[in-house]
Amino acid sequence: MEPAAIDLTLQFSKKLDHLHLTTETARLVCGSIRTCNADFIDDVELAVSEACTNAIKHARQSDGDNTATIRFRAYTDRLVVEVVDRGMVFDMESVPLPRFDEHPESGYGMYIIRTIMDEVGYEAGDICSTLTMTKFFDTTAIRDGRRASTDEPLVPRGR
Repeated sequence: MEPAAIDLTLQFSKKLDHLHLTTETARLVCGSIRTCNADFIDDVELAVSEACTNAIKHARQSDGDNTATIRFRAYTDRLVVEVVDRGMVFDMESVPLPRFDEHPESGYGMYIIRTIMDEVGYEAGDICSTLTMTKFFDTTAIRDGRRASTDEPLVPRGR
């Protein structure tokens, strides 16, 4: 696999008060990539918010670990975001669709993530679980890690 142009990891306390740290980081990472438009940035921010909210709300309370980790990796054609936590293990394939006609207050998270991200995977390990979300850039505008229209690098030098 090619090296990532951006590889940023943030460890955060599993408190809803700290959720904004993850969403602002998502916005900063996407904003530093020249091929990300406003819709791309909004989608990633929303997916990060939903994933981190799930990590916070469904955290195991008895393990003593009060942190989760989010990692952003930008490649020439995609952004990969991983949320790692010690939350309750679940079967992603068995998560039901929200009951739209009943307008529940919660239960939309995985549906939103799967709808706006291009690839979503989940791996439950012995110690932690990882939700991996991938969103591809507009590949018609990318050539060898550079914008085809301007020949500029995806990430400006000096950042």
